[in-house]
Amino acid sequence: MKWLRALALLAFLPAPLFAADLNRNVALKAPPLAELYCIWCGFYMGVNGGYGWGNGRVTATGLDLNTQRVFGMAQRLGVPLAFGDSLSGGEAGLEGGYNYVFGPVVLGVAADAQWADINGSNNNVFKLTPTTTLTDTISQKVEGFGTLRGTLGCACGTFMPYLTAGAVVADVSTTGAAAITTSRGVVPTIANANPLAFSAQTSSDTIRGGWVWGGGFKWQFSPRWEFGAEYLNLNLGTQNQLVTPAGLDVNLASRLNSINVVRFSVDYIFPINQPFP
Repeated sequence: MKWLRALALLAFLPAPLFAADLNRNVALKAPPLAELYCIWCGFYMGVNGGYGWGNGRVTATGLDLNTQRVFGMAQRLGVPLAFGDSLSGGEAGLEGGYNYVFGPVVLGVAADAQWADINGSNNNVFKLTPTTTLTDTISQKVEGFGTLRGTLGCACGTFMPYLTAGAVVADVSTTGAAAITTSRGVVPTIANANPLAFSAQTSSDTIRGGWVWGGGFKWQFSPRWEFGAEYLNLNLGTQNQLVTPAGLDVNLASRLNSINVVRFSVDYIFPINQPFP
């Protein structure tokens, strides 16, 4: 009977040992791949700041006969009516968005509102006669902008490169000033007998729309925080503005076709429990 009891004891011993092995296997099992990607799921919000630069151009066109006569004489004297300028300056603001994960693919929407001081000017001095000088200044400034974009990224653990494109709205101011000086000083008004004799200035502040594209990356340096670097190219097109300096009817065509922005950001992530496809 002793050997029957020994066999029964051996029969029951492997069960708890095998169960212990199962517990060890479960503890060492890697999480599903989708759970690794889900660190990018959900809303995020943060701050950013960077630097912008680009080129602009302002072209003046006369709209009535008197203005065209003044501009025609100016061109015959070698005075250009189109001016280019280089813009540069800082920008900073708030950003936010939402990401949804499809395996390694991260689709999202992003928005931002930026303060900006991206500006430039063109100063020219022209000698019209031995005693007469024309001085003019044209400047443009991007005072702020906001974007609404779609994003397409690739989840690589805690690192995600992405591309982005969408719409942009910007607040752009344009100013111009011109004066003719002689040995007797500044000529204050336009006189029909001397259409080049004038001193005038004008300014405009417009909201203009366009499109934006770019790319960047995000890196999660902690479970709820991410650092990002981004490049954006803003195309704000051409804005026509009617101005009437010193009685002249002038159309100012302000063009900003390419503003480049490089910036860095820090965001807080609000995670969600996303159902995986």
